[in-house]
Amino acid sequence: MDRNANRLALFSRPGRIVLAAAAAARLVSPTLGDERYLTGVPWWGEPGITQTVAEIVARSEPAVPQTPPVADAIEDAPAPLSAQAVGASFLATQFSESGVTPPDSSGAVGPTQVMVASNGRIKLFDKSGNPSGLDVSDTTFFDAARDGAGVRGPHVRYDRLSGRWFITEINVSNPSNRILIAVSSGSTITSASSFTFYQFSHDLAGPAPNSDTGHFADAARLGLDQNALYIGVNELTSGTGPFQSTTGYVVNKANLIGGTLTILTRPSYFIGVDNKTLGTLMIRRVTNPGGTPAISDNIRVPVPATSYPLGQPALGSASALDSLDDRLFAAMIKKNKDTGALSLWTAHNIAVTAAGATNRATRNGARG
Repeated sequence: MDRNANRLALFSRPGRIVLAAAAAARLVSPTLGDERYLTGVPWWGEPGITQTVAEIVARSEPAVPQTPPVADAIEDAPAPLSAQAVGASFLATQFSESGVTPPDSSGAVGPTQVMVASNGRIKLFDKSGNPSGLDVSDTTFFDAARDGAGVRGPHVRYDRLSGRWFITEINVSNPSNRILIAVSSGSTITSASSFTFYQFSHDLAGPAPNSDTGHFADAARLGLDQNALYIGVNELTSGTGPFQSTTGYVVNKANLIGGTLTILTRPSYFIGVDNKTLGTLMIRRVTNPGGTPAISDNIRVPVPATSYPLGQPALGSASALDSLDDRLFAAMIKKNKDTGALSLWTAHNIAVTAAGATNRATRNGARG
């Protein structure tokens, strides 16, 4: 299978976008202007490696701690309020299995199964919580693509349109690490099912050198629609170095799964907070993501005042959870079933008062 993509450098956050199925280099002018787009240039990555679930599970090794627990600095926060009622639940992954903290947990639900991916472990369950055949470390799972390096930051999505599971992660080669992608052979995973594994060095996709050469791609996030996978990363100077910029990749989904999908003309988007000011969101509009994508200049969206969240109290724990900062999560485009209108939704954690104000905040709220 082939994967192509197109790289576009962005200087507003600063950052860049790699478009299509994994990347060629051109610079986006900081004065591109409204309703103007820069078209990407195809770049072809290495073909995928296909392995059955039985082969993946057969090489599974015992879970061994990879990262010792780290006591993060936690801001003062009020005592927890009454907990929400819990419905049906089951234990997914615990530290004794993964050996890694923080877990960076991610999960998705398919027609008959639930997949949980966290640092150190990938597990599959039926919808009653019973193990469903896939229970391996993430290093074992991505062994065909990780180049012998450790991995972290898994994200899993189930795609109802193609009936496939998509899992992404990064390896921790430092610098110039890889972005890893796995695609299932179908919607229900058995030992006879397979995954096809892809990888590309984030700073070698397209002509080199480029603005990310020698950097480390961290905190990868995954989005998905009918045309493409959308992967955003923070670029650091090294695995532990300071933040430098952001990069987005638009990966052609039809090429990944080796089939033919109906390509619609609806555009797609990258959205994030402004790196310089609170109270502003930045959007980049991607057109033709299933063909030869093009990227817009920044679209600025003012929002009400933002305040960084407090450490989040956790029931049964003396330590608060890390509630991150003002970064966004759960971005998606939803269709209004009554009007047919499409709208972009996202959310982030902020500190607020009981009345929802950001001054003199005493608790956390999720704002969409």
